[in-house]
Amino acid sequence: RSIHQVQFDVLNEEKGTYNYSIEIEPVQGEWSTENNNRNFSIQADDEKTSILYLSFELHPDVGAIKSILQQNASIELDERVWLTGNNFIQGSIPGPSETNDLVIVHGLPVTTDRVLSDRVNDLVNQFNSIFFISPSVNYENYRTFLRSHTHLNMFGKNPVRFSYQLNPNTQFASHPVLELPPIDWSRSPLINSYITNMEVRQGVSSIFVANQRGQVSSIPLISTYAIANRRSAHVFFTGISQWLLGGLDQERLVMTELIENLVTWTSSPVDSGTFSLRTNQEEYSTNEMILFNAQLINDSGTSVSDAQIDISITNETINDSIIYTMQSSGIGLYTTTITPLPAGTYTYAGVARRGESIIGVQRGIFSVGNLQMELINTVRNDEILQSVSTLSGGTFITYEQFSSLNDIL
Repeated sequence: RSIHQVQFDVLNEEKGTYNYSIEIEPVQGEWSTENNNRNFSIQADDEKTSILYLSFELHPDVGAIKSILQQNASIELDERVWLTGNNFIQGSIPGPSETNDLVIVHGLPVTTDRVLSDRVNDLVNQFNSIFFISPSVNYENYRTFLRSHTHLNMFGKNPVRFSYQLNPNTQFASHPVLELPPIDWSRSPLINSYITNMEVRQGVSSIFVANQRGQVSSIPLISTYAIANRRSAHVFFTGISQWLLGGLDQERLVMTELIENLVTWTSSPVDSGTFSLRTNQEEYSTNEMILFNAQLINDSGTSVSDAQIDISITNETINDSIIYTMQSSGIGLYTTTITPLPAGTYTYAGVARRGESIIGVQRGIFSVGNLQMELINTVRNDEILQSVSTLSGGTFITYEQFSSLNDIL
């Protein structure tokens, strides 16, 4: 008996629920065909990410970020460039009935028009959002915006602009935004931010902090935050265009992926990260191989294929857990097959890790019962017998080793 796993692709051009049926042709001598078909359904979603980009200052960073987004076929970008008052080049800001996966606010309007300020605040409160600081932002307006929307708080008056280097915060090494190509950050291009005292409230992830001439500070250059139904990010520096225009190829690649990761994570639903682990059935006979399948998706909704997933299996007759490591088959899928087990009820726990970080834990139960006559194989299976003897604390010997039985006993 063997287990065969088949993968296939299905293309659905419209959103919705699709029902499918899989049927296996019977083979000669098969006792029962009742388990030869399976019905299942899948949910197809629109992969396009709708982004509203509001820019309130003409700056090279605006063009650099838009260029990255425009090259991504999965993004629908709706741009608004502010002129004055409540006027934008591409027309007024969309009304509250419009839906967006993400709103990007680049800078803040220099205006006393409360209607425009309130509309921007409403968008940030309603949708996932990213705020990029701009050089000419009004400090008092900016501080008020921070306190209201980013869960950061800035102290002091008229902060001084200073040149820093980006420094990934190892405390949040498993954050999806930090899944970047390798680079020597100590030699990376300079960016411009501020020397200031900033309070980071509970729940905020400061994924990048400032490196000032080899001294790493706590200034959050990029921070993220998630609440019950919304995600937000804050970028507290300028100089993205310098990375893309003046940097080396690897530096341009890193900044491009950093912006893409930040947009992907922030535009994803709060509950988009999943780790699923299950056996291919709930009950087995004592001669059946046991197949585990797992799928791992990070908080950005992206498949993770380079994690380590370990499964521990226990039951009342096993003193120590048996540990199995799953194999990645790509696109976030993992499998492992274990030899048949003696009759009994088993519990399992799967732990998914990336580096030192645990990113998911799943538990379950399955049972092994009486032998199914359909699956009888009269040929001796040494692998099964060896497994049974090991689990029961015994020794497996073949007929050729029978003469040494007394010595073994």
